[in-house]
Amino acid sequence: MTGGGFPLGNGHGTRGEDISPLSVRLQAIRQALPATVATAYLNTGTAGPLPDAVTRALHEAIDAEACRGRARADDYIEFLQVLEEDRRRLAQWVHADPDEIALTHHTTEGINIVVWGLPWRDGDEVVTTTIEHPGVLVPLYQLHHRGGVTIRFADVGQGDAETTLRALRRAIGPRTRLVALSHVSYSTGALLPLKDIVDLCHERGVPVLVDGAQAAGAVDVDVHGLGVDYYAFSGQKWLCGPEGTGALYVARERQAELEATYAGFSTIDHTTYRNTDPHSLALARGARRYEVGTLFRPAIRAQVAGLRWLQEEVTPDFIFPRTKALAAYCLERVATTPGFRLLTPRDQHAGLVSFAVDGIDPASCVRHLVGEGIVIRHIPDNLALRISTGFFNTEEEIDRAIEAIARYAKGRSG
Repeated sequence: MTGGGFPLGNGHGTRGEDISPLSVRLQAIRQALPATVATAYLNTGTAGPLPDAVTRALHEAIDAEACRGRARADDYIEFLQVLEEDRRRLAQWVHADPDEIALTHHTTEGINIVVWGLPWRDGDEVVTTTIEHPGVLVPLYQLHHRGGVTIRFADVGQGDAETTLRALRRAIGPRTRLVALSHVSYSTGALLPLKDIVDLCHERGVPVLVDGAQAAGAVDVDVHGLGVDYYAFSGQKWLCGPEGTGALYVARERQAELEATYAGFSTIDHTTYRNTDPHSLALARGARRYEVGTLFRPAIRAQVAGLRWLQEEVTPDFIFPRTKALAAYCLERVATTPGFRLLTPRDQHAGLVSFAVDGIDPASCVRHLVGEGIVIRHIPDNLALRISTGFFNTEEEIDRAIEAIARYAKGRSG
């Protein structure tokens, strides 16, 4: 994926009467994202703002289905081409091959596909970390309750590289059958040293399952370069698509051993399938074998429209450095604001900045900020506030959020 992104330049990009190339480009991008006009939208880590291209495609698809019906043969054939474009474009975001991508409804579905598709045995263990999302932990907890698999937690602190690798070395043992963790922690914002983690695990013969929800679309993910075995990610966060979209990467060499736990029309090789012969069952080639049935067609069409906009008009060459630069700016603002305690490692971040503020209830603060036209979120695990810095955000919005939180904290302390 390449594109002619503008340089980030110096200063704050959109201040005053700035007419720099960056300012002009940001203005055009933000005009295509209506939510950025209505609010200081700093919560892409939960759900990215919907581009006009997405909402337009969604409405057009729903209108077409309402007026033409949903079961025309010509529409079905055309939609198969849309599915393949979706698969190809999602593969590009993580530098995978299309036949290594299964279309899912969200990251958690991808996690479950892997957790329940592995051949677990008595005495097996899985290692995870202390900064994981329920989308990783709940499937593992269910595996523990149903299958007796032991879960071991690596205490990685806030997720800095040295602590993370040391904790994983201690946690991985001879019975470890899987390491499951995030690429970017939803709670601390740490960008984990994934290549080093994968190398460590593979040296011990352990595959790695990655929750990539906070990484795909925020940083340049190369699953082949990283060597990961399984990588699940969402469509509605940093890729700015509708809910009910996502993908699971399954390395080609891992597909033979990962069973399809749920199976249906989309799972099978239709050239061999017979409706009176169970021995005719053969799975579809590639990661499509992990897909089960019908997807919401308007959502898939909308996602494709959004991915085209991101890849061809905004471009990854603009998105990744812009996201990182804004996060670095936010990190500095947090670190230098009295009463704020930064949680995100300053040299290991993507687009999330997590921090604690003395004397406030984070959930109440988030609700208060909505009234000021500022959208962020709180993290219940560590009682933190979290700002997401999307490629479309500005330094002014970050300043506005930090200053509003500081005023709120001051009002509570008085």
